Amino acid sequence: MWEGIEKSAADIENDDKFIKQVLALTNGDKQAAAIGVVQLGWEQIGKGKPNEAIRRFNQAWLINPDLPDIFWGYGVATHVRGDETDAVVRWFEEAFKGLRENPRFLADRGRVLEERKLPERARFWFQASLSINPDYVPAHIGMMRAASAMGNTELEAKHRTRLEELAPEVLNSDEQKEKTE
Repeated sequence: MWEGIEKSAADIENDDKFIKQVLALTNGDKQAAAIGVVQLGWEQIGKGKPNEAIRRFNQAWLINPDLPDIFWGYGVATHVRGDETDAVVRWFEEAFKGLRENPRFLADRGRVLEERKLPERARFWFQASLSINPDYVPAHIGMMRAASAMGNTELEAKHRTRLEELAPEVLNSDEQKEKTE
């Protein structure tokens, strides 16, 4: 996804070699190869290396540009890197085309917006996640945080109560963190 950059013949040759090498590892299965490289991108995000993650997502895009998880990865990596919100949202919009029924993706999109101090927008995505999986703990956590940021104590209490039912250990660990900070 090297937008606006013209690739040289050497770049194209290197891309072709890379694709052949990765496909050899998966017996020619493009989907499996791209998913494996996307996983490497997520690992880089976990290590706090968004530029390396983007490099991996770019490699996955070379293999299978239709895999929506690539765009989800771009969204999170550009968020971690500190790109402008419009740029981050652009990638989430692209991912949404293929992940609209994925509660993890929807909640993650909400989390990114909540971290960017956009609780109203975040609330929409947490609610979308919960409409698919009413017991999805990360979406309840997000709704609780977004409601708190909006000053909506009733909504915050509703999701806190649900979290107490679904995963009391999550609330206990969050409360312990707050006491030590």
